[in-house]
Amino acid sequence: MGLLSRFFLKRAEREYNQRSLDDLDKDFAECLRALQVDLFADLSYIYSSQMDGNAAKALAAQVANFLKGEDIDEIARVSDEPLRSRIMAILPQVRQRAAEYMQADRQTREIIVATLRMTTFLNFGEYGLAWLQNPAKMRIERLLVEYGPEFPEEITPAAYIKLFASYHAVKRTAWAAR
Repeated sequence: MGLLSRFFLKRAEREYNQRSLDDLDKDFAECLRALQVDLFADLSYIYSSQMDGNAAKALAAQVANFLKGEDIDEIARVSDEPLRSRIMAILPQVRQRAAEYMQADRQTREIIVATLRMTTFLNFGEYGLAWLQNPAKMRIERLLVEYGPEFPEEITPAAYIKLFASYHAVKRTAWAAR
């Protein structure tokens, strides 16, 4: 393990109440799953008034995937029919729809930026310098270059958990009001 990897791992352990990196990974994975659900539900609601239900769900899922730094082209390639056809039909809209969604809500921009930073942090801790050449890192960096400067504060594991809890509570309250 390289010097930088050791530094980041030790820092994460200290800042996250002396918990192990495995615990941090588990907590982050839970937040990431809940974020995926939150994004999908919010986006599905928005898109369902603009298009048929299957297209709205496919678009919502791919916008959420894109905002998490996933390879949406690869997702389309490996999907089975009829999902592949639905994804391919909406794929040209994903980047623009993601940009519109990010511009519409500061809290969403903040949680996405924090999530991408935590993803980078954890993946660097796991993969070391190999992470720097990973295509996922490049996708994440493109999003962070665009949206990250608005949130210059460093994200720590404990701060991320608090930020996510706040975001999740606001989204749940908004859905309950619908």
